[in-house]
Amino acid sequence: MLTSNLDEWDTQDWLVDARNLTAWSNSIAEKGPLMLLVRHSHRVAIRSLDEMSQTGITSLGEAMAGEFGRRLPTSRSVRIFHSPIPRCKQTAEEIAEGIRQNGGNVQSVKPLFLLLGPIVTDTQLWEKVGDDGVGVASFVTSWGRGELGDGIEPFEEFTNRVTNGTVDILRASEPGLMHILVTHDLFLMGARKTFMKEEARDDQRPPYLGGFGLSLIKNQVFVFDARTAENMKV
Repeated sequence: MLTSNLDEWDTQDWLVDARNLTAWSNSIAEKGPLMLLVRHSHRVAIRSLDEMSQTGITSLGEAMAGEFGRRLPTSRSVRIFHSPIPRCKQTAEEIAEGIRQNGGNVQSVKPLFLLLGPIVTDTQLWEKVGDDGVGVASFVTSWGRGELGDGIEPFEEFTNRVTNGTVDILRASEPGLMHILVTHDLFLMGARKTFMKEEARDDQRPPYLGGFGLSLIKNQVFVFDARTAENMKV
């Protein structure tokens, strides 16, 4: 059972992007579909590959994911997709519960393989991400330049999968629907490079529950960057 904790939501520094995302989702008057791509909620530090695939979220992470859901617009039906990794699944379930507690309608909560991130066959490449993901920006930069070899899918193929799994779905979506995709920092930084055409930087690494939004307005796709609170055309 989720308990409301307004002080934590308002004061935790890592929730700035999450607060921007929920405010933005409530500010869109147009009835076109929306999509939020967000990182999972708060977790403990990760120090190994096993922990990377098994770590869930903390009790604080559960509470804040619920608060995130409670702050989304109830005027929109919601479909939630998540990476199969436990912390993303748990985050998705808590967001869904928060939406329902606030009177919103959650149509479904489902895993989506796309949200795991790039397809990696050489597991030693994960060492380049560094302890607790400190090297994720440099990893994305090297990957985008084709410097990681054939143990990871080419960045162009990832870009195509991301576009097919986000923009194409948004364009085919019914009016008023909101999609929430719960994923990882690596996926989000690769998607950011796809949409915003920027080189990855350490200061772009999304905090927990951070990320960006996509909106379809008059058949034009816009991306909302939660870090800068800016909208731009895709």
